[in-house]
Amino acid sequence: MLTSNWIIDKLVSKKITQKINGNEVTLDLVVNEKCILCNGKKIAKLLCCEFDLLDITISQKLPKINNDLKTDLEKALFNEDLSDFTFILDNTKIPVSRLLLSARSPVFNRMFNSDFKEKGENSQVLETNMTSESFKELIRYIYIGEVNDISNYVYDLLEAAEYYQIDGLKTICEEELLLSLSLDTAKKIFQVAHLYRCRSDLIDASYSYIQSIFKIKSYEIPDKYKDNPSKINALFEKLAIFEEEFLDMSLNY
Repeated sequence: MLTSNWIIDKLVSKKITQKINGNEVTLDLVVNEKCILCNGKKIAKLLCCEFDLLDITISQKLPKINNDLKTDLEKALFNEDLSDFTFILDNTKIPVSRLLLSARSPVFNRMFNSDFKEKGENSQVLETNMTSESFKELIRYIYIGEVNDISNYVYDLLEAAEYYQIDGLKTICEEELLLSLSLDTAKKIFQVAHLYRCRSDLIDASYSYIQSIFKIKSYEIPDKYKDNPSKINALFEKLAIFEEEFLDMSLNY
């Protein structure tokens, strides 16, 4: 007697419930159910181990992980009761936590663990070019990793980030300067990018704008000056003198 065996594939939807991290999870699966037929009759059924995961639904709501760190640190920001040191700038008192500043900046760490510690001081008048508002934004970043209105303080904060060795803040400032590049801002951004050893793409982009400025005025400056900010500054000074003399000649003609 002749027999004919066939294996046919059949996709079947299956729901499997299991526990993951103590929570019941329902998996919606597509299973390849292989049936072996002998003379048209099913004699065996195989479930293929391979399946496609379509969806995962959690029958029991997972406990919400609420990260209150930022919220709590915001409460501590400029809070005298939760601070143990005070900076004084522009006759403005700025209370801070030695612990937070020391953890976030190696420069503050040295200050608090050597200079101020030896003197037993709990306050210090700051000698800096920063305004009290820009220094507050530095402290805000140290506490919660954010800055308000960075466009208003970007140059002060870039200088502070370089001095206090706060790389994250420096990156934020570099990105803000890239966004603010224009023919009007290129010269200053190029200069500070070199001064504070900013990343190369900021230097390259600002130099491209500077080349455009001179090209508009029918001058070409070579790429080799990109690493020479003093040379670029001298060229701008010569250009300003030339334009002033040209203007005087035009008015007196």
